[in-house]
Amino acid sequence: MGRGMRSLMFAMGAVVALSMNARGDSMVDRVRKFILSFAPPEEETISPHVYGTPLPSWPGAVSEKEFRKVYLGWLNRTIVGHYPAEKDAKGGAFIGASMKYLAENSNFDPAAELKSEEQGFDLQTVNEPGLLFTIGVIDGPTARGLAAFDKALTLFPGSSYPKFIWCLAAANAGRAAHSLNANAEQLKGRDELTLKYLEGGLGDGSFVSSEMAALRWRFDAGSFQDLLSRNGPRVADVIDTAPKVDPWVKEYVKGYEFVEEAWQSRGADWANKVTPEGWHGFAESLALARTHLVESWTENPHDPAAAAEMVEVCMGESEAKDTMRTWFDRSVAADFDFMPAYNHLRWGLRPRWLGNAAELTVFGRECASTGRYDTCVPDERVAVALDICEDSADHGAPLENEQTAGEVLGVLDKYLEQADAPIDTALAHTLWAIVAHKSGRMDEAKRQLAAIGFKPVRTRVTMELDDLPELVRVAEGGK
Repeated sequence: MGRGMRSLMFAMGAVVALSMNARGDSMVDRVRKFILSFAPPEEETISPHVYGTPLPSWPGAVSEKEFRKVYLGWLNRTIVGHYPAEKDAKGGAFIGASMKYLAENSNFDPAAELKSEEQGFDLQTVNEPGLLFTIGVIDGPTARGLAAFDKALTLFPGSSYPKFIWCLAAANAGRAAHSLNANAEQLKGRDELTLKYLEGGLGDGSFVSSEMAALRWRFDAGSFQDLLSRNGPRVADVIDTAPKVDPWVKEYVKGYEFVEEAWQSRGADWANKVTPEGWHGFAESLALARTHLVESWTENPHDPAAAAEMVEVCMGESEAKDTMRTWFDRSVAADFDFMPAYNHLRWGLRPRWLGNAAELTVFGRECASTGRYDTCVPDERVAVALDICEDSADHGAPLENEQTAGEVLGVLDKYLEQADAPIDTALAHTLWAIVAHKSGRMDEAKRQLAAIGFKPVRTRVTMELDDLPELVRVAEGGK
């Protein structure tokens, strides 16, 4: 099951908290705690670090940049280094620029200039697998991308590229086929090829010991998320039997897969419709996930991923908030801006789980106070506000609060002042315009929309916050 489906199930978490509890609280106790969670304490009574330790935002703290360097080094060694750039300087430069962008900007779609350059290659005349693979990655899970991956897969055998790159091409082809509504049999054939190359790629030197973080990184990529959604146990088995994979990675993958299995056992329905077998599988799989994730973190506390997954396990098991925050602190101690840890903690602090709006707000302010606008961490203040909006009957109402609006706009302003902001600036302009509209500042809303050509980013969240077509019409002068 993918992260998207789990996000849907997170929305049903309040009932989960009432239906099962790892500490064995009585139903009356759980109902009382649940009701009290909607009467949040005053913000000034909450620790500024929400039951944890200060965020490690000081200069010199380990950040995602260090992990991205490892990932870029691996991409350069396994892809860029195998391309015959001496025969094709244009292709070599495109591959090098693409790998650098992907390592440094994995939160975003490829830059417009890379997209434009990629479109300039004719798939009929390109016959080098590394270049075809890169074209497919930049184009994305589309028909053209699928064609590029499929052609690359016919050319990789006999090339010098490590087999894990073959595996990535097959996994991306499977993801593209899935997005294009391929049937189960078609996907099965592609998945079998991916698993075959995965096994080969873990034993042929595709990774050396110092690159294990790059291997772990791959499991957060869209292509592997898609593969895991259909073949999680098999992927975990392949990893577990690979002699050249470090034990902490094996434990992480097993733990990650048990988290996925927990949500699959529970299903996506409301808690009162989950079967006893579903609850049993949910609890059993979370317990197994805990065992493997704790072991992974114990083996390598310098990688943030296992501790971040433990935040979600604590949430699912209705653990104490300070325990959930302890695992968050362990994750960000290893990587200050490992954003999955922040995402999991925000979910856990929602009223439907273990927290309330006041605690969410304090956490958002803590993130903004780091001042680390070279990362996505201060943007958590914006994310927290949007979470609270989502939980409100009138989704846009919380943004009408003067203090909330001021704090959100203050964060967005600081990002928009940067030439290379690490967030989606078009979305930032869109949110700025929405908040300005709700506070009656149409001149400012117009200025923000003009900065993006009066084309606001239309997502489920932004469209729930405001009537975007009407906002654009009024901003453009009522045309």
